[in-house]
Amino acid sequence: MEQKLSDEQAAAILRDDRPKVVIAEAFGVSRSLVQQIKSGRHRRHLYDAWKAEQPIDTAEWRSIPDWPLYEASEDGRIRNTRTGAVLKQREMPTGPY
Repeated sequence: MEQKLSDEQAAAILRDDRPKVVIAEAFGVSRSLVQQIKSGRHRRHLYDAWKAEQPIDTAEWRSIPDWPLYEASEDGRIRNTRTGAVLKQREMPTGPY
């Protein structure tokens, strides 16, 4: 059963950064519909417009000598060379190192 959703609601779901469960409850839709919107399978024109607004990563990445599977950017981010995923930064409870 398809759920009725306006373009404005779908665009709001696309921009929402909360977990999918929370978004689904807030908008009164199923989690699978939220997943379809976030992945671009539902309302493709909205997804394409949203993706075009996202900033392009122009940072220079350099390999880390002792860690061949990782690269560091000029602004201090670390990413995996195989997946392209940027690692999350967090402070350790005992200090920064």
